[in-house]
Amino acid sequence: MNRQKETLAKVIGEMIIYLADEEFDYVTRVPPKPPDPQDRMKEEIEHIPLLNFRGKKMPTHKIRAALLTCFKDYPPTERDGLI
Repeated sequence: MNRQKETLAKVIGEMIIYLADEEFDYVTRVPPKPPDPQDRMKEEIEHIPLLNFRGKKMPTHKIRAALLTCFKDYPPTERDGLI
């Protein structure tokens, strides 16, 4: 799992550098709904500052995995594949 986390963090970081070239406010993830205990992408986002991208580090203060919080339990949709 740790290797997958690092690989995904590298992909996300490279996309950010390629698309934004440091001109961004924050990097975060879509938070889970309240009843869902699995916080997808949090570890990957938090891992980004530990990596090098094109010879430089991603600014730690711009990485905020817990920036957003979901307080409402939204019902499943067709897209979720649960209906």
